[in-house]
Amino acid sequence: MRAIAASEHVRAGVSEAFAGPHGLSDASQQARWALETIPPGTAGVALYGADAHSFLPRTLLESQHAVERILGPLVAYDAQHGSELVRTLQVYLDCDRSPKQAAAQLFVHNQTIHYRLARIQELTGRSLRSTADISDLWFALRALALSQTAPVGR
Repeated sequence: MRAIAASEHVRAGVSEAFAGPHGLSDASQQARWALETIPPGTAGVALYGADAHSFLPRTLLESQHAVERILGPLVAYDAQHGSELVRTLQVYLDCDRSPKQAAAQLFVHNQTIHYRLARIQELTGRSLRSTADISDLWFALRALALSQTAPVGR
């Protein structure tokens, strides 16, 4: 399967083995989560639980708890104010904590990024200068991405 994925330039996520139709829903979720571990633009196959970072949650419920505990205030603020604090944090971290690059990617002024980052720190109680806090925020963002891959109605 890995050879086919590489030769066809595709990505695939593979679940744990399951028996019967009752396990299909969980297997589908596991395959989606495994797929999330493959960087965009990269071909390959990821096995659920084997290729993911060991600190990421393994279930949808664990993922939702991590998001609520760490990003809950940002998610609530964004919903209430129509802001983009969660997206700003994601882009800022994706840009290796460069406010200038994040501003360019989000098409906003540098001062807007600095304001948003200050608001993020205030709402979460975490410092963007602390490696431990940045790690928590990054893993929570990954958990949020994983939880958003859940099928509708689940």
